Amino acid sequence: MKQKLIFLEIFWVFLLCLTLNLPGLLGFLLFFLWRRMAVLNGWILFCLGNISLFGYLIFFTNEGDFFLEKVNFFIKEYRITVSHFWQIILLKKNFLEVLYIWSQRGMLFLCINSVLIAGVLAAVDQFFRSSWKVKKKSPLLSLEEQQGVLLGVSESTGKDIIIPDFVLNQGVMILGTTGGGKSITLRRFYEHAIIRREPLIIVDGKPTEATVQWIKERAEQMGCVFYGFNCADHWHYDALAEGSFTELKDKIMSLKDTWESDYYRSVAEDYLQTICAVLKFSQTPFDLETIVSLLEYSDLVLFVRQLKGETEFLKTLQGRVKRLSHYKQEDIKGLAAHLNLLVNSELGTFLKRKEQHTFSLKEVVQQRGIAYFALPSLRYPYFAKMLGKLIINDIKSTIDRKEGESRIFTIFDEFSVFAGEQVLNLITMGRAKGVHAVLGTQGISDLKKVHVTFSNQILNCVNTLICHRLNDEESAKTVSQWGGMEDVLDYTYGLNEDDKAPRTGSLRVTQKFSVNSDMIKKDLNPGEAFYFSKEKTFIVEKVRVKYT
Repeated sequence: MKQKLIFLEIFWVFLLCLTLNLPGLLGFLLFFLWRRMAVLNGWILFCLGNISLFGYLIFFTNEGDFFLEKVNFFIKEYRITVSHFWQIILLKKNFLEVLYIWSQRGMLFLCINSVLIAGVLAAVDQFFRSSWKVKKKSPLLSLEEQQGVLLGVSESTGKDIIIPDFVLNQGVMILGTTGGGKSITLRRFYEHAIIRREPLIIVDGKPTEATVQWIKERAEQMGCVFYGFNCADHWHYDALAEGSFTELKDKIMSLKDTWESDYYRSVAEDYLQTICAVLKFSQTPFDLETIVSLLEYSDLVLFVRQLKGETEFLKTLQGRVKRLSHYKQEDIKGLAAHLNLLVNSELGTFLKRKEQHTFSLKEVVQQRGIAYFALPSLRYPYFAKMLGKLIINDIKSTIDRKEGESRIFTIFDEFSVFAGEQVLNLITMGRAKGVHAVLGTQGISDLKKVHVTFSNQILNCVNTLICHRLNDEESAKTVSQWGGMEDVLDYTYGLNEDDKAPRTGSLRVTQKFSVNSDMIKKDLNPGEAFYFSKEKTFIVEKVRVKYT
């Protein structure tokens, strides 16, 4: 009997100890819930705790007319509540009497102190987090900015998904149908390059005013030079500023895809290479319009006669020009008409040199600026394709002469409009030069319009895919297959009406796609994407892309 009484006394003492500590326990619980849900700002929770305390002092305390007297009374109430706890331990009062007093005073005391403790903890937490944010806004780059692009948050783990810079150097492709969130994902890469003050070259096959304005505003905030081709301030672009005369010839030849025969192509190449050599020797600024004018043989002869000097190279040039007379003028009329069509088009206007308002990619790289080429393929499908090739070839010439180990971000949105072997060469040869290539398109089927095997060639060049919702089955299946398969356990079991009969079943290892085509077509909301990376270790994550 005595043992039972001792056990009961110990139990009641434990219960009262727990009751006394309930404000702290409940306060920690409220603080934990606040940290998990983050519904309110920490300072708001702190204010609620103080308001509840002051409300009790003002409205529920009848002792004293002054605030300090009410505070003094609250402290006395607290001491009385605690003293009753010790009295029950020392067995000076009956338990039921103490329990009644606790019900009158302790419950309100419990609620007020729980909210107050949670508020104090939240305020301290908010203070340290605010201090960290201040440090984050300092000139030093944040951890994410140092390591790579902060893409978004994993829906399975809740952790940040960061694409390291060395992964960007291996090529990234972003896919997504209209409204899937591809443009928002591309902004993550734009912002990363701008914050890092890395040279950024954007070629957009379907530009929008909102995108141009967004990039321009970010550039101004970071003090970056922004050059807009066919947008914003409508800068003129010198596509022939970089390269030897043979490279310049190749740039111009890429503007024409088909030739009637190899003969006409060879004549055109000989003409162009000679003209480019003459212009490089003259050391005078020139553009595509200048080259078109010199395709007329008589004009080329007059231009060479004006050159001064008795150097051996000039004599060689004069001899090369003289040999061009063996060709018929009709042999290069096709090339002349083709280039003349581009020069006199609306977009061709921005290829003509204009004093104080012309930029080159070499200047963009040296100034760590931004060049945005708006090539509206819906309005100018033919010219957008021509200019895209010209720009990509100019990028290749520029990076080949780049000095130092600085990175260059090249982002091609809707690149299927102007895609070709130039893009593949840029990705492969640019890796050693620090080129970070990001390709954006609406689907794999768009790439097959370029060439039957072009989609396979691109997928072999990139090691990372970011796939938003796709509508066509072919594109979804291709992405699913690119993501590969994984081992899973397959359970089978047999049904038997007799409960006493032995259960039958099997367990085996099978393979299934990491992400199947239905998941790509149906399970992705706007702003969500599947992130695949084959760099070092294979990664598959469903990501909520961070909105910028």
